[in-house]
Amino acid sequence: MYIYNDVMLCLVREVPSLTGNVVSLVGGGVVAVLVSLLSGRGKDNADLWEKTRDIDNPLSPWTELYAK
Repeated sequence: MYIYNDVMLCLVREVPSLTGNVVSLVGGGVVAVLVSLLSGRGKDNADLWEKTRDIDNPLSPWTELYAK
């Protein structure tokens, strides 16, 4: 019975919910930044840009649209 009361107090109080939400958002942001910083090392930006430009859409070729 005591455990049930403690669990219910934690579920309805605002501070534990706020803490959990803040930790999850900050943790996700930190992981995203670290992955993007560590995975981008040693790559040539010009090469990545050329790979992006090689994506071709035959219905709407962007090279013809922006050639002017």
